Amino acid sequence: MTALLAAVLTVWAAGTQGELHKAQVLLTNGKTLRGQVEKVEDGYVIHFEAGPIRLVNEAIKEIVVEGAGFEPTTDEEREMLAKGRIRYKGHWLTKSSYEKKLKKEDEERAERL
Repeated sequence: MTALLAAVLTVWAAGTQGELHKAQVLLTNGKTLRGQVEKVEDGYVIHFEAGPIRLVNEAIKEIVVEGAGFEPTTDEEREMLAKGRIRYKGHWLTKSSYEKKLKKEDEERAERL
């Protein structure tokens, strides 16, 4: 986990231990998990319908908390947000494309399980 990511996670996690946040968790192996994320003493717990899983900090590359807000820093980012685009895995998507991509990823994940 990079120092910057560790700092971002530390800021996000401050005061949130035990609270649940709907989030996407990008793992260091490239996989993405979505669920209710809870900060615990030595990492995070992701809660799913089938039950929780515990992840250590070293397994996590990035956590994107839904509703946490994205602050644009460039003119391009401000323009894309004004058009209603969503930034996901390094790409700008329309809301419908984003929802289709999430659904496809969920279906692919379900097939693997």
